[in-house]
Amino acid sequence: MLIVGLTAILLAASPVADRTVALNALIENLCSNAGDRVADVARAFRITDFANVPGFNVPLNAFLEVTWTWIGAPPPRGPDVHPNAAGYAVIATAFIRVIGRI
Repeated sequence: MLIVGLTAILLAASPVADRTVALNALIENLCSNAGDRVADVARAFRITDFANVPGFNVPLNAFLEVTWTWIGAPPPRGPDVHPNAAGYAVIATAFIRVIGRI
C-alpha cells in the first residue's frame, strides 16, 4: 500500500508546518512498520522552507502554496486548499519517487 503524507495548507504558518511534519513522521513510522511506503507530499510542497522569494517578499512555502493550489484564486474557484494542475503534478512526482514510473 502507498500512503500520501499530509500537507500544511495554511500559508507558511510555522507552528502548523511543525505539527504537520511531526504528524507526517508518525504516519510514516506507522506505515513503514506495517511495510507500506509513503509519498512525502509535504516535503514536495516544501512546507518547512521559509526562505524569502526575491521579488515577491514572501516565504517559499507560501509562494508555492499559492502557485500549486487554488488558495489564492478568486471566487468561485477559490479560495480552496486543493491542488491545481501544477500541484497535482508535484504530488504525482512525489508518488513516482516512491513507486517508480508505471
